Amino acid sequence: MKIVYMGTPDFAVASLQAIVEAGHEVTRVFTQPDRPAGRGNKVRKPPVKLAAESLGLSISQPQSLRGAAGESALKELQTLKPDLIVVAAYGQILPKSVLELPPHGCINLHASLLPRWRGASPIQAAIRSGDSETGVTVMLMDEGLDTGAMLSKQSIPINESDTAGTLHDSLAKLAAEMVVSSLEAWSEGTITPEVQNNELSTYAPMLKKHDGWIPWNSDAKTVCNHIRSMSPWPGAQAQIAGIAVRTGMASLAGESDQKPGTIFALENGNALISTGDGAISIATIHPAGKRSMPFSDFLSGRRLELPISFQINKT
Repeated sequence: MKIVYMGTPDFAVASLQAIVEAGHEVTRVFTQPDRPAGRGNKVRKPPVKLAAESLGLSISQPQSLRGAAGESALKELQTLKPDLIVVAAYGQILPKSVLELPPHGCINLHASLLPRWRGASPIQAAIRSGDSETGVTVMLMDEGLDTGAMLSKQSIPINESDTAGTLHDSLAKLAAEMVVSSLEAWSEGTITPEVQNNELSTYAPMLKKHDGWIPWNSDAKTVCNHIRSMSPWPGAQAQIAGIAVRTGMASLAGESDQKPGTIFALENGNALISTGDGAISIATIHPAGKRSMPFSDFLSGRRLELPISFQINKT
């Protein structure tokens, strides 16, 4: 098949490679424009662009699929005449004119078990909510937000040690394993789309930096899940003694009668911190502009005496 691939971040790289390795003709790769990123604010190419370059594929980076730029992109797609468009975390909403262009439509690789966790941050939402499993759904795209009929779905367990980063990598691998068989079955007419049950849908909005702030008033398990879900970005954020920090991973640590967010003891160098219900243990902390360090070193280096409390609300 002649395929146009649309994707931008690391999640979309392995699936692009799988389609190429399967022998399908990827006539063009659409990805987001190069943008400044990182501490030096240097302009960087998206991961999918780097992958496409290494595969010798033609690349387009329209600023938008709407307005004047969108009209140009649509003309480009009409010239390419793809049989199918495959989308994986592209970062732009496809207008109706694009959705209706390929004979076999547009399919999307979504990192959740739809209809649970539609939206931009399904991986983080699944961990933060304490889900026992997640997965990848290959779906037909319509004008709604992740509302299209499902072509295939596979699940994997969420382990207690998983962060958003490790789960992302597992789901990217799973998507790559699913994409070729799914698009081939759809084009050959051997798969029947399954309509989503909208009554079971949940929504995971795009993460912003302030979403990382730790909800100390929540119970211990919820706090642990929150911290895992915010790694690697935006990081589990907090403030103590006027210092902005990000914490390392947390584990359950019994009970506490202290107010939420209070570091009430050290145990083998780990900080024991009260929550809204129960206590957690955190081994490392990363002060803004500094290196990550053992929690005990942070406290002693700043001569902070226990008990001491984190700021509860970020204002």
